[in-house]
Amino acid sequence: MVLVRAVLASGEEVELRLAESSTLASLRQQLQEHLEVPAGLQRLFLGSKEVMARYDADLQTALELDGAGEESETLVTVVVHEMFVEVDLPNFRQKLPHRFQLERPLMSGTAKHSFRFRDTFTGEQAEVIFHEHGRRNPDVVTTLVKEIFCMQHLEHPNLPELLKVPPLCDDHLCLMMRCMDTNLHRVLQSQQELTEEHVMFFTYQLLEALCFLHSADVVYFDLAPWKIGLSRTCDLRLRDFEGARRVGQRDGRAAADGPYHAPEYFRSFGRGVQAETSSDLWSAGCILYEMYKRQPLFARDLPRRVKTLESLFGRPEGAPWSDVTAAGSPTPPVDWLAWVPTASQDACALLQQMIHWEPSQRCSCQEALQSSSFKEIRDPEDAMRDVRRFPLNWATLEKICSEEHRCVDFLEDAESWSIESR
Repeated sequence: MVLVRAVLASGEEVELRLAESSTLASLRQQLQEHLEVPAGLQRLFLGSKEVMARYDADLQTALELDGAGEESETLVTVVVHEMFVEVDLPNFRQKLPHRFQLERPLMSGTAKHSFRFRDTFTGEQAEVIFHEHGRRNPDVVTTLVKEIFCMQHLEHPNLPELLKVPPLCDDHLCLMMRCMDTNLHRVLQSQQELTEEHVMFFTYQLLEALCFLHSADVVYFDLAPWKIGLSRTCDLRLRDFEGARRVGQRDGRAAADGPYHAPEYFRSFGRGVQAETSSDLWSAGCILYEMYKRQPLFARDLPRRVKTLESLFGRPEGAPWSDVTAAGSPTPPVDWLAWVPTASQDACALLQQMIHWEPSQRCSCQEALQSSSFKEIRDPEDAMRDVRRFPLNWATLEKICSEEHRCVDFLEDAESWSIESR
């Protein structure tokens, strides 16, 4: 056994006994529980020498014990501090917490890049997203402000999790988020088998996330498989809040015409798009279909998408496709078992509720979560967790985004926020 006496600068101390095979990460976790000091903010010292071993190092190595086999006390001083260092990345430099180590690039676009880092204190992974010269683009600034605001106020295990907003560097913008191992799009493109249990568990978690958002007056709006992060243990998180909108919000875009958008959106043709919760149910239904068929229900190009819609619902009688007010489905209910022969009867019933031509006839997330498909998954406590008591304060967010200086002030203030300070 290893006997560790840890002392804070305030004088508070604790004695811990851990197995020699225990890792440094497990010591930090014990210190977090006993001293209420976040593991990610613990700098450990043996005398004046900082412990620099990685999270997975055993205690005998990390604390430089002699290994004689006799239990002896090791004094560790715990300093609560976040130190930032400059990290060289392609085309720019950025200050990041010193404990994060670059593992690999995840995505590189014209002006947006993301990288996977590992926390050498805890072993957790983080995705660091950079918007190159983002401060020069008002749209990027307001989108990032919205994302940070949503992540600060919407806490749920199936939603994006903000870890930290690093200091502004030149005119670049940056944020650190919880990193998932993969996303649903990659899984669907792979040879990985998806059982009925996988499909239902992913769908249940997705509906939980949407249920929480809708109770907070938020429409996710641009749901797609690549927006759904997955862990090795099948935990699910939505990836970002880039497209999030207030329920009922109308913007000036001509149309929202992605293959997962509800038909009332891409048929709006110049009248703007009004965000409604029913559209998220349509998108979730399309993703449920795709998990069974391993191919999207609708194509990216509009003509083929319309052809699939006609196969499902027929052409609205006496109303052109451009008329968003065309009401009702002109055909009997869709025979989803014919479209998805591998799906269970309960799953087909769920598809019927979610992918409905008329938005008002689609089920709500709470109704969908009561499906018999989830009887083996449903936990009574989930119902309380999946509803937010108060709507998101959109008025405050809109006020911040209304003027450039308010956005910059918000981003500078956000630098002092982190997951540890929540």
